[in-house]
Amino acid sequence: MTRAKWHLLLIPVFVHLLFTGYTFNLLPRRIPVHFDLYGAANRFAPRTILIWATPLILAISLMILIYLSGRAVRWAGRREPHALSIPHRYNFLKMKGEERETYLLKLENHMVLQSLLIWSFFFLIHISLFVSVQDRPVKNPFFLPLFALWITLSIYGFIRFYVIRKREFDDDGQ
Repeated sequence: MTRAKWHLLLIPVFVHLLFTGYTFNLLPRRIPVHFDLYGAANRFAPRTILIWATPLILAISLMILIYLSGRAVRWAGRREPHALSIPHRYNFLKMKGEERETYLLKLENHMVLQSLLIWSFFFLIHISLFVSVQDRPVKNPFFLPLFALWITLSIYGFIRFYVIRKREFDDDGQ
């Protein structure tokens, strides 16, 4: 039985860690943390690694939570499948042996994709924060296209799993 691809998430976390470390020394001594209605900064905080690493810490925390959830779903799917609240539960309960394991693996790999999308969202936020706190204004031409790509991949992932997978179950039942 193959395993879920959780180890692939170490690569983007490492890239994000490098970005955080590299850009920390490029930050101004005071970081704007609050803005008025006109976009002018009106509160500042000193530059600390904890403030700058917050998006990375949040992304890693959510990825760990989703990893533990994926492991729990797989464990419960093997031992107490009736207790699961998953998509296509009725069809899942009719599956036997290897087919059930394959479904659980696909579900866990879908959670890996969700973790990757969550990380990419926090990385985009981190990049936009870096650009916005610079002393000289810098436009980030990549933020909007990358954010649109992130939204598109998120929607596609959910549609792929929930709608197309349902069609596969319906075809098997006929």
